[in-house]
Amino acid sequence: EILGSMTAGMAYDLVPFVREATPKEVNQPETNGPMRLVTTGLIEPNQCDWGTKRCRYLKQTFSHPVIDIVESTASPYLWKRLKRVARPKVIVAGLSLRVEAFLDEAGIYAGAVSTYTIIDPDDNVDRLRRLVEYLISDDVTHRMKAELGATALGGGRITLTKAFLAGLPWQEKD
Repeated sequence: EILGSMTAGMAYDLVPFVREATPKEVNQPETNGPMRLVTTGLIEPNQCDWGTKRCRYLKQTFSHPVIDIVESTASPYLWKRLKRVARPKVIVAGLSLRVEAFLDEAGIYAGAVSTYTIIDPDDNVDRLRRLVEYLISDDVTHRMKAELGATALGGGRITLTKAFLAGLPWQEKD
């Protein structure tokens, strides 16, 4: 299942709940701690640069952005989305020169606007791992450039679409 990670409305609703992670949260990521916020700029092929690159999020800059939110303070649709993605998943950058995606095996990251989240109905991490390898392959990047290259922005960055991701001819092998 492919989801736009966040709507623009969710992104603005999230602003008051984004903060810098504490040293403990940075050094000992736990699945029951706050989710780590990931923007498209933090995603590289098969890796997430959370904590190694500075992150800009709606006019704020973070080194280690986390989402500190509880159900009683969140809008219902934002809370529902964050709970839904707190599981193994693939997060894909929505704007890049090539397809960039990484596996969030522990379910500790939440993608921001301009990212896509791909979840497996069975939370099959091996299948998600194979999907990342497929997505970051040269074949998929060539296809992206051929199909979406006309939408390239300054610097050649291409905006991915949900339809492009859903239309890829990935053949699952169990």
